[in-house]
Amino acid sequence: MRRTLVVLAVLVSTLSAVAQQPAAPAPPQLTWVRFYNVDRAHTRDFMDVFNRMNVPVLDKLLTDRQIVSWGLTVPFTMTNQDWTHSLFITVNNWASGDSLIRAFDDAERAMTPADMQRDQATMAAALKGVHDVVLRHVQQSTSPPAPNAKPPQYIRVSFYTIKAGRNDDAAAIFREYAAPFYTELATRGVIGPWGFSTQEVATDPSFTHVVWLFLDSLQRLDQIRDASMARPATESKTMALKVQDASESEKYHSEIMRIVRMGQPPAPPAARR
Repeated sequence: MRRTLVVLAVLVSTLSAVAQQPAAPAPPQLTWVRFYNVDRAHTRDFMDVFNRMNVPVLDKLLTDRQIVSWGLTVPFTMTNQDWTHSLFITVNNWASGDSLIRAFDDAERAMTPADMQRDQATMAAALKGVHDVVLRHVQQSTSPPAPNAKPPQYIRVSFYTIKAGRNDDAAAIFREYAAPFYTELATRGVIGPWGFSTQEVATDPSFTHVVWLFLDSLQRLDQIRDASMARPATESKTMALKVQDASESEKYHSEIMRIVRMGQPPAPPAARR
């Protein structure tokens, strides 16, 4: 009886401690990506306006936890792409988009007419084109970064075109073969956040799904390749055949983006004592 009471006391104490811990946040659902095609001669002008207009708004949204993350990238691998810079903003859901729009509207209203006219004229001269992609994350990493993780410097992106009616098959293939592989790499600190996403709003016909990995250096690609080559040959072959069956493999393409600026998320709230 005494042992039972002790066990119950420990259990109650444990449950109480767990209840006081902040609940783990649900993984963010969406990432909005805006691709800018900037005239090379106006790159500095574009960055000046971006840093002056966008960065303060994005950092405040991040501090207020209205968005989950943001970053600005440029192509590292040149693939004749029609963009020179991309801004990604990750949010929990579409409701966060309302906060995003309001924040930028408020920032514009706070500008003087002369400043707004100046920045609009600068961007009109600098931009040759803009297009958006909105991604919904089908599966992604949920574990915290590895100990002593370094800030990410690159994003490797692989684009797939999945055949009509095969979205569930593609997700199952990723869960079976890719997710455990990436989870193990992330645990060792080889890669940072990773995920498998699809276009929430179909704005780009060149792909339907994308696999993305954050990397702190290019040398991580050697480690990823070594780990891939170490997988059983039968497993790799089976995975390749399943991917080929579910996708239009001739449309597959990939690239590496270099992160030139990234917002720093606020520290998580401390546990109550």
